[in-house]
Amino acid sequence: MPDRTPKAVLTAVRTAHQPGFDRVVLEFRDNAVPGWAVSSKTGQPVQDGSGKPVAVAGQAYLFVRMADAGEADPQTGQIVYTGSTRITPADAVVITEVVATGDFEGVLSWAIGLRTGSPFRVSELKDPARIVIDIQTG
Repeated sequence: MPDRTPKAVLTAVRTAHQPGFDRVVLEFRDNAVPGWAVSSKTGQPVQDGSGKPVAVAGQAYLFVRMADAGEADPQTGQIVYTGSTRITPADAVVITEVVATGDFEGVLSWAIGLRTGSPFRVSELKDPARIVIDIQTG
C-alpha cells in the first residue's frame, strides 16, 4: 500500500495584486514543495473525497492539486494551516476568491475563482517553499 503521509505541510495562503497580474502564494514548511498541477476549468469544482460541489465565485477557475501535501503535521496530526479556507482578495482584478476544496489521502486541493479565464503561469520557489500562481489581468 502506498504511503499517504503528506511530505509538504501548508502554512500560509496569500493573495496580492501586482501590475499586470494577480498572485496566489501557497507556502509550505521545512522547505518541502509538493508535487503540483494547475489547470484551467469551467463549471463548479467538487470537494475531494465526497465529490460534493464547492461554490466558487467567478466564470472560470484554476484547479490547484498538490500531491504529498496536507494541512496537518504528519507526526502529530496537529493542524498547521489555520488560515481561512475561503479568501476574498480586496485588491485583485481577476481573482474573485480562493477556496480550499480538499485535504484527502495526501492530496491537497484549492480552487482559484476568476472573473474570466485568463492566462497564468506557475513558479516553484524555495526558502521558504512556495507555489506561486500569477494570473494575467490585462
